Amino acid sequence: MVGNKTSFKRVVIMVVGTQYSLGYYPSIKTRDGRFRQIKVEMRGVKDASVRAREGYFAPK
Repeated sequence: MVGNKTSFKRVVIMVVGTQYSLGYYPSIKTRDGRFRQIKVEMRGVKDASVRAREGYFAPK
């Protein structure tokens, strides 16, 4: 737990300063509203962590 506002700001700056956004184009183009599972992983990067959703619902 972060003890004060200054420490909290440092944590936020550290996290936001090291994040990336990825785009994704699905190979399945069917618009059926079904859940599509995705997997995001980092290879060859030591001590990296990935926070990503487990998937998405295709449009109908």
